[in-house]
Formats: sequence, C-alpha cells, structure tokens
Amino acid sequence: MRRAGIRVRALLFGDPDLSPLEAAPAGDIASAAGRGDASHQRKNTKRLISEQTNKNVLTLPNTRGNMSTSSKTQEEFIMEFMYIRCSTKDQNEARQVTKAKELGIDDRHIFIEKASGKDFERPIYQGMKNATLREGDVLYIDSLDRLGRNYEGIVAEWQSLTKEVGVDIVVLDMPLLDTRKNKDLLGTLISDIVLQLLSYVAQSEREKIRTRQREGIDEAKAAGKYKGRKPVEVNPYEFEKLLGEVRSGERTNKYVMDKLGLTRTTYYKLIGEYDTKTGRFEE
Repeated sequence: MRRAGIRVRALLFGDPDLSPLEAAPAGDIASAAGRGDASHQRKNTKRLISEQTNKNVLTLPNTRGNMSTSSKTQEEFIMEFMYIRCSTKDQNEARQVTKAKELGIDDRHIFIEKASGKDFERPIYQGMKNATLREGDVLYIDSLDRLGRNYEGIVAEWQSLTKEVGVDIVVLDMPLLDTRKNKDLLGTLISDIVLQLLSYVAQSEREKIRTRQREGIDEAKAAGKYKGRKPVEVNPYEFEKLLGEVRSGERTNKYVMDKLGLTRTTYYKLIGEYDTKTGRFEE
C-alpha cells in the first residue's frame, strides 16, 4: 500500500527520488490540472495515471508455450476407452478388440475381462471405473449386454457412470444409446426408454439361457447321459501345503483359490473333504 501511495503521489506532484518508471513527468500533471474546471482536471489526472501505469506493466514470457488454457478446447482433454467382456474363457474377444482398433482407441485404454455379466463385481471393470475414468471421458461398449445382463444393475450402473463419474457412453450396436448426442430433455428421455428396454431384453436373454441349460441337464439325466461337470483335479500335496499356510496365517483363502483355479464352493468343499479324511479340523 505504501508503494502504491508513493507512485500516485509521484504521478501527481513529481518526485525526483523516483525513477522514470515510477513517476510521470510533473509537467504533464500540472498541465492537466491547469485546464478546465475541477471535474475536468480530475478526469485528465486519472487518464494520465492510467496511461503511465499501463506503460510500466511488465509482460512475462509464456513458459507454457502454446499450451495456454484459453486456447485449449475441451475435446483435447477427452480420453476414449473401451470395455470388452466375455462370459467364459472359451469366448474370444477378438471381434470386440477389432472394433476398438477401428475407433482408434489406444491399446492401453482397452479393458478386457472374462467374467459373467450377472453383476458388476468384476475387478477389471471396477478398477477402470474407480481409478481410470474421469469426467468428460468416453466409454465404448460393443453392445449393452457386454456391460451386463442384470436389468436393475445395468440401469443403476449407467446412471452411476453418466451422472456420478461424468463419462459419456457409446453403445456401438445401438446408435440411440450415445450420450454425447441429444443432451436435451427429449433426447435424454428417448435414451432412458431405450436403455430400460434393452436392459430388460439382456436380463431376459440371460434367464432364457439358464432355462435352456436346466432343461438340457434334466433331459440328459433322464436319458442317463448326464455326467456333471468335469471333476477338478488338484494336487493333494500342494493343496495340503497351501491349506497349512492359510491356517498358519501366511496365506489367504483367496490366494489359494486363485493359485489353484478353484471356485469358492469347490475350495471349501475340498477343505471339508480334507478335514474329514485326516481328522484335522480347524479349531
């Protein structure tokens, strides 16, 4: 404040102790003060102060080159991703990967997961959603059933992605499901209706698949041809060693299940059989 006061005083009265950059010539101010009435004098004085101040403003170099925020458009910050899901290890994701390549999506932005669509507790999907996607990004999926097959889950997850995370979703086989377009009320209403309809169809298809599977199993059993699932082959010595490590606190149950490729049900079934056979029940 004191420095500003000195500058104004110098501009009004001329101060020989200040450099030319800090003080305007006193004659200019005096000349302005001697013309017209008091109101006119004040206007001229303010004008001279403004002109002199503007001359003394330093222009700093742009160390960011051409990356100034004002010249950047929002599109330059948007990143594109694709989520690819296959239901089983036997299904091939190549077709979906080809579509991602055709869209020009970077390999690092393609998330491939082999998991059931019955719910959204999938590690790769959750990692993408919670740690990678940011507001304004675009997420591509080949079809709505690649996102999931649970009606309520699909609708809730769609709302979470678009409203909470703030990403746009593009369903490649359904042009109406492209949240980048038609963001007005009517467009949003149409998208919501299509989403509800296709989510219902996805769940219905999943239920039909399960029904056909049950019917096929029942027919095979009736004909005496059903053999059930192929028994899981586990090395008993490896299983005993890993189970011992779990019970000593060195390993977790999940580690052993992943290591041996066992489902939760099969894993605990094997533990029960092992304990019954050896009589070594966990305390």
